[in-house]
Amino acid sequence: MPCSDHGPKGQPRRLRRGPARQVHPGAEGAPFFLPLGRAARGFTLIEVLIALAIVAVALGAAVRAAGMIAGNDAGLRERAIAVLSAENRLAEMRLAREFPAPGRGSVPCPQGGIALVCEHTISSSVNANFRQVVVRVHRQDERLETLASVGGLLSRVPE
Repeated sequence: MPCSDHGPKGQPRRLRRGPARQVHPGAEGAPFFLPLGRAARGFTLIEVLIALAIVAVALGAAVRAAGMIAGNDAGLRERAIAVLSAENRLAEMRLAREFPAPGRGSVPCPQGGIALVCEHTISSSVNANFRQVVVRVHRQDERLETLASVGGLLSRVPE
């Protein structure tokens, strides 16, 4: 009976060997193999610099995004306060039971520590007992940029 160390013709088998490997313990104690040459080698300076450049670009983008969010937050707060001022001005006109003639006017309407101006435009409507009102709010020092605009109707109260 032929020996397992010999081939079919009775010649000894040659053992094939791969590259020399070193055993390293795995995550759960199971061994895994690395070539000896790679295990002794670390990262090159170029690899480290490339990794740092990638991290720097990612952090720069994150800081820019955070800055944009903070800027948008301040603008949204200012616009929300301007809407409140416009609605307050319209409510004041209704509560005072004003029925002004068509035209334009402006009133300071500070709100939340911001110096705002409410400009109202009054126009006639189809029904003579109603006036259409549009209140636009802007900062006191910037009259070109409208922060909020609210429209409504004023009615004449029969006496």
